[in-house]
Amino acid sequence: MSGLISTAGSKSKFVGHSDDTASAWVNFNGAGTVAVRTSHNVYAINDHSTGTHSVLFGRAFRVEHYSVSGFASTTSGSGTNGPSVYGTRGGNTGGFQTGFFKFITKMNQDGGTTDFEHVNIQVHGN
Repeated sequence: MSGLISTAGSKSKFVGHSDDTASAWVNFNGAGTVAVRTSHNVYAINDHSTGTHSVLFGRAFRVEHYSVSGFASTTSGSGTNGPSVYGTRGGNTGGFQTGFFKFITKMNQDGGTTDFEHVNIQVHGN
């Protein structure tokens, strides 16, 4: 499934920015029908394919030099084979861009991309 998932119904509001606050963040369901739970400075989530998404920023960054952290979780599986979030390679369709950040989610040991019920992305920069 592919497409943009709007955050128009999000509860978040832009209340200012400092170096101590995230410039953008999102919590979304990345499995099945992708749905944003809550966000800040995120226009939409683009669902490219299984385990591959982009966060589209509501207000673009001035340069591609920002910091991203991510976390994914699932209710299935066990042991040490946990979920991971990875940025994609650069170029004009992936990685760090002023208007979006493209990433993949996968299980640590399985190698293949996977959709997860809980995906969280935080971005710090300007």
